[in-house]
Amino acid sequence: MLESKTSIEDLQKRIYDLAGKVSRLNESREELVGMMANAAVSLKEAAEQGEKDVARIQELEQALENAPWVPVSERYPEEGIPVLVTNLHYANPSILAALVNLEEADGVSGWCWNQFDGTNLSDTGSYEFDDDYIYTHWMPLPEPPQEKN
Repeated sequence: MLESKTSIEDLQKRIYDLAGKVSRLNESREELVGMMANAAVSLKEAAEQGEKDVARIQELEQALENAPWVPVSERYPEEGIPVLVTNLHYANPSILAALVNLEEADGVSGWCWNQFDGTNLSDTGSYEFDDDYIYTHWMPLPEPPQEKN
């Protein structure tokens, strides 16, 4: 009879231990469910932002396709007229505002430009010769915005 009582006590202890483990597993499961819900929200937000980014990239690509870029191989801009310039030969082409001047530098004829400094375009002689900065395309500056009355 004692053996049966010991066995019942052992079983009760095991059941108690298992109940504790089940409780901890349930807590862990609830924590995991919460983490998964947060991850799902983050993924949804990232997907929405990605869709916005793709739409903006497509918008900019379309604007670039519609932009009146003129290849330098066709013609240069008028001397002293501010323009936008870019170089499509580089991996990450940039667009700069520039003032183009046809000049001779170091005995080589070519075109030089004055970069926009954030305030104005000027012909101060602080230009770079095109051997260092080979621009492939240019376009006129857009019209400035009009003030509303």
